[in-house]
Amino acid sequence: MKTLIILTFSIISSFSYYAQTDSEWVYYNTLNSSLPINNLNCMAVDSNNTMWFGTYQGLVSFDGETWKLYNISNGLISKHITAIAVDKYNKIWIMDSVLSSYDGNKWTHYPPSTYQNAPVETNLLAIDSHNIK
Repeated sequence: MKTLIILTFSIISSFSYYAQTDSEWVYYNTLNSSLPINNLNCMAVDSNNTMWFGTYQGLVSFDGETWKLYNISNGLISKHITAIAVDKYNKIWIMDSVLSSYDGNKWTHYPPSTYQNAPVETNLLAIDSHNIK
């Protein structure tokens, strides 16, 4: 089943998430999904078409059927996600209070004291064709 995603920006840089499944449009929010908050900071899609949403309340994945919330209780350092990117190995990279990666099983955190080039606060995260962040 293919899904069409339309994201709209508002003045305060929040996202609204709409999906079209077949001929029916669905608006996802906190009432009908596992989104912890209606405002999204960032979004990425991995090679399995799983969508990743960063919010001020954690990271959310949605594979078209199942929603999963990641927060401090299951691996994150902070619940304030400001940037998401996916590398060529399908590893998820996020910025919260540190640069972190998730391989589908385990979180790895790169604090500035051990990873000298890690930005402390950023809203941008990119990965080039050589897998350099």
